Amino acid sequence: MLIDTIVAVATPGGRGGIGIVRLSGPKAIEVASRLVGAEFPKSRVAKYTDFLDLDGNKIDTGLIIFFEAPNSYTGEKVIELHMHGNPIILGEMVRACCELGARIARPGEFTERAFRSGKIDLLQAEAVADLIAAQSIKAVRSAQNTLEGHFGNRVEKFILQTQEIRYQLEAAIDFSDDVCDPGFTVKICEAHEKLLNGLNSLLLSAAQGVKLSEGFKLVIAGPPNAGKSMLLNRLVQSERAIVSSEAGTTRDSINVDCRLRDIPVQIIDTAGLREDVESSVEKEGIKRTYAAIEKADLIIYLKDITSIGRAVRDYEPDLPAVAKILTVYNKLDKLSEATKLERGSGIFISALSGEGLASLEDVIVESFDASDNEHAEFSARERHVIALKKAINAINTIKKDSISANPELAAEDYREATGALQEIGGEYSTEDLLGDIFSKFCIGK
Repeated sequence: MLIDTIVAVATPGGRGGIGIVRLSGPKAIEVASRLVGAEFPKSRVAKYTDFLDLDGNKIDTGLIIFFEAPNSYTGEKVIELHMHGNPIILGEMVRACCELGARIARPGEFTERAFRSGKIDLLQAEAVADLIAAQSIKAVRSAQNTLEGHFGNRVEKFILQTQEIRYQLEAAIDFSDDVCDPGFTVKICEAHEKLLNGLNSLLLSAAQGVKLSEGFKLVIAGPPNAGKSMLLNRLVQSERAIVSSEAGTTRDSINVDCRLRDIPVQIIDTAGLREDVESSVEKEGIKRTYAAIEKADLIIYLKDITSIGRAVRDYEPDLPAVAKILTVYNKLDKLSEATKLERGSGIFISALSGEGLASLEDVIVESFDASDNEHAEFSARERHVIALKKAINAINTIKKDSISANPELAAEDYREATGALQEIGGEYSTEDLLGDIFSKFCIGK
């Protein structure tokens, strides 16, 4: 049981019309009562009051709202002090609370307390952070769905299914005649296949949810002077990379977060691929290019259209065979109108003039498969995907013959799958995991 009372500014840093200081814990009423110049309000009733320091000096005037436990965000007694959004005023309010026995909250501690008190599960706690950090309306909606329990409810359904199959297998161990019954094996195999199909569908949705939460990785690769940096600047609509006619200008990867058609994307400009490199810095840059390519969701391999027909090394065949690659021809502005008409099919652009950029963005969005909301039902994290894969792998090891021949081994595989699924909602979680998750929250949430 948590015995200390925490306090923090719950609104963003800087100046604004309204700032909120939040208290949570057993001494919340005791602390707040000393700081208000009026009778303490009833639960969930906003009251206009003066805020005073310990010497009776007025800090500000605003609203106080009390939330009685357990009907509060954290499940504890929670008090919100609404005042003008001046950092000095808010700081004085927090200081006064600390002088009365509260302590500064750690990042994410309010949400952590909500999790520990059973108000939300770990999926919903992570969705709070995803909702705050969402970079698009799709990401907002998917985070809201997770917060409302859409993801957790589906995970819980599969946990119950894995447990049910496991219980039937364990019960059959004591009654060997049931295991030898063909009807029993058929029944288990049908449930097995249904569970696997459902988990694979959930994995697909979760993987898409990760991309909406964390963003797709788009790598621009190709030979030097193909126009990679200029294309980056065009896509992010900002001069983020140095553009020069000198080969090898980009020696390190440049990462820029942006939105393409309301989809969060991390675009990575890379060092030009070539072999005649003497500089150790440029060699390291090319090494990092290949490292970025390995992690990309999509690779734009940019070619200089004016180099077609010349003896120029093509590095596209060196890219990973499983990579999703868009071959794009740049410098369309250097072709005559007659030549443009003869260019044939393909993706042709001019990063200099912007010609063809709209069509390229269409292809990028289509390649991400993010325009279809069918699989973007909720926000998710990479750890959720890992746990789902772990559960699927455990169940995939079970063969039809082993259900009747070794039901105890099959039951153990189902136990492992259940444990992996329970990690998602936080039923089985370590303090290290919780510390890592909540440390990434903002203070006051």
